[in-house]
Amino acid sequence: MRVKDLAYKIMDRRVIPFLKFDTRVARNRLFMCIFNDHDPFNEHEMGVHMVDGDVSEVAKLMRSFQVEALDQLIVRIGRVNKASDENLIKFLIYHEEHHWLHFLDSGLSSAEYCKTLDVSDYRGTLIQLRKDIMGAEGDEKKRLNEKFIEAYRSNSYELAADEYALEKLAYDHKK
Repeated sequence: MRVKDLAYKIMDRRVIPFLKFDTRVARNRLFMCIFNDHDPFNEHEMGVHMVDGDVSEVAKLMRSFQVEALDQLIVRIGRVNKASDENLIKFLIYHEEHHWLHFLDSGLSSAEYCKTLDVSDYRGTLIQLRKDIMGAEGDEKKRLNEKFIEAYRSNSYELAADEYALEKLAYDHKK
């Protein structure tokens, strides 16, 4: 099954019109929401950007990054459902779905919504870590990558989307 087909099958119908596949941002980031077309730092179209491809191949690509955070995520998925390639991709789809539903339910314009998000760590700590990563090599680069992912994943906005995704996977398992 392809990621695109899975997304259309499982996502909330309110999100479907905003899906964008194989955009430049999706090829670089795999799964990402862009809320604001008017952000001077954002050259990407507003929407839920996802890489498309065979579910198993995308999961394999993700596993090739060999980061501890992904291993921990797979363990968390395994606690609520089978830790399979499909469930890993479902988790990522549900995670982005949460972000988009949170935006839609806010009733705010995209610019207003972006102002409500606490992304100070995205712009501070994470930017500095990215710079450090670019100048590092070997084990130091791997350590800094892990630190970057841990800092990113600990943001309350990301944690809420993770919990939503795990709840959806647990519900899928009970069906």
